[in-house]
Amino acid sequence: MSVDRRDFLKGVGVAAAGAAVASVATTALAEEEKPQPPYAEWNTYMRNMIRMDCDLIGIKFYEHVEDVPEYAVSPMRDMGVHVAACQALSMARYNKKTIVMTAQDEWCWAPLVGFGMVDCSEGTEAFETIVKFIGMKDQEAGRRFYANDYPRLPLYKYEAWVVGPLSTIDYLPDVTLVYGDPYAINWAGMIAKYEGGKVISSRHDGIDSCCYEMHDTMTDDDYKVCFPDCGEIVRARTKMTDAVLCIPASKLESYMQATHESTKYNFEVQFEYPVDFGHLGFYSAVFKLWGLE
Repeated sequence: MSVDRRDFLKGVGVAAAGAAVASVATTALAEEEKPQPPYAEWNTYMRNMIRMDCDLIGIKFYEHVEDVPEYAVSPMRDMGVHVAACQALSMARYNKKTIVMTAQDEWCWAPLVGFGMVDCSEGTEAFETIVKFIGMKDQEAGRRFYANDYPRLPLYKYEAWVVGPLSTIDYLPDVTLVYGDPYAINWAGMIAKYEGGKVISSRHDGIDSCCYEMHDTMTDDDYKVCFPDCGEIVRARTKMTDAVLCIPASKLESYMQATHESTKYNFEVQFEYPVDFGHLGFYSAVFKLWGLE
């Protein structure tokens, strides 16, 4: 399904106007009638534009689990299993499921720490256990990094987080993730430059990618580019060639509009072949024997 640029921008404008009205209105009826941004249409547009094999996904953090959308599936409550954060992301990408994750659903230590769902502060037994495996030769440098620089959302601020495909969700994501190969994400990053007036600045760590994606994007309120870590590739169907553009909530609407305004890049790559390349060695000899140039 193609998306007409005028219809899309009209949808974004209507959504923005609806959001302004809803901010003033106080009745439940006004909230029910609030227009939703055209996430589904934009998801289709982006999938076609950069040739994604999965949906864009949106993640929202909830301070109270009772505020989570009723349609979100809980791995433990509804499936009887634990899953890792990266697996929940993949279920949203490829299976179009909306998943709610609490501490009881999580099966990986990193997002429990990074999303502030457990106490792993310096001095705790959990800190002393994990810091040995933080991946730094200098143990004291590792301690300082894990205590002061490791990406952590505020402790116990959020009881749950939800991830779902942009084609079906009805909430404003705190972070929207765009997966693609490096060429696609480079294109998507140039749209961020066009919209934001600056290039993207990101931290890179070979592990715990989900923590950086959520923490850095939300804390800096800015675009980030991340690379899926080994666990996400091994356990969550993510490809070795994937990269990720992270879009914060405050920039999602303007980024959606910018994708229709900025310069487009040709995905039908036209290689310039080195025709009439130099003949070396026996090439020239045999061509001469055959009476060819």
